[in-house]
Amino acid sequence: KFDLEAFVENEVKSVQVVDLHTHLFPPEHDELFLWGIDELLNYHYIVSEFFMVASSDVTSQAFFAEYTEEKRSDLIWTTLFVLRTPVSEACQGVIRVLSRLGLEKHLKDDTLDSIRAWFHERQKDPREYAKTIFELAGIKYVVMTNIPFVEEEARYWENQVNFDKTLFKSALRVDQYVFSSLLLLTADWETFAKVVFKIEDFNKFQKMVVEGYLSKSELLEKILDYLECWARKIDALYLFASTPAKFEYEENAETPSQDMKFNLPRASELIDKVLIPLARKLNLPIGLKVGACRGVNPDLAPCNGGDGVEVVDTKFLQSLCRKFADVKFLVTFLAAAINTRPVY
Repeated sequence: KFDLEAFVENEVKSVQVVDLHTHLFPPEHDELFLWGIDELLNYHYIVSEFFMVASSDVTSQAFFAEYTEEKRSDLIWTTLFVLRTPVSEACQGVIRVLSRLGLEKHLKDDTLDSIRAWFHERQKDPREYAKTIFELAGIKYVVMTNIPFVEEEARYWENQVNFDKTLFKSALRVDQYVFSSLLLLTADWETFAKVVFKIEDFNKFQKMVVEGYLSKSELLEKILDYLECWARKIDALYLFASTPAKFEYEENAETPSQDMKFNLPRASELIDKVLIPLARKLNLPIGLKVGACRGVNPDLAPCNGGDGVEVVDTKFLQSLCRKFADVKFLVTFLAAAINTRPVY
């Protein structure tokens, strides 16, 4: 008798998947390649959960500034995995990883000593370890989220460090969090001045704009050239940005507004004259992550945690899809609630 259920289950398990949005790096990127039990336990979802139940005498300031990574891991392991049943999605993720790696017998240990010893042995060949993880997870390849505005990351691309591009592919992130703001989608000109124009003194940059040494067209052209250079350098599969909370797209982006300083282009104009032309020129889709509320709990900022989500009005997506029908948009909604303005 043909077992249809078993056949379907086997076929599904044998299919390789592609993870389109990750924050992973290849082993060749040294300290950016995060792996091992201590990195797993210091992931921001786990840390955020820890502070929901942590003793009041454990302050976030001491936790991040005074504790070593191993001490933080030990505290999290004891609190979430030994003294409590690890039932959350984040904790179950750690359990599944350790189980698939053959470490299930150590899950009841009060300390991390034996698990750390296992990972320490794999430090000899991190490339082989990465391949093992991909095979166990059934992953064909992942797409990294690469940010050219971060020096610690950019130097590996500038130095043309080789890595396995069949496993690690790239997406160009065109926003970056600097002083709690987004670069492209909030028109963070202070960061543009430093990174794109190599002008550290923002007052000097503003003066050059006011006095006409840098015209609006020159500003936009320089940013477009900068991002195109990086998109080609990393062989990007798509462009990516996370919209700020309450983001609105102005279809008539060049209309002056009271908050426009020194006649610098605003976010909507940067979309129209930088992001869209770049996507068209390189024939790349634009990935948007919408619904993030940054810094809801600033105490968790050191681990990139403490963010919230919001229900998004998709009016701005309707405008973008209508105005730029030839450009593909890949959109991720962080909030589970149904939006009232569907985009077809």
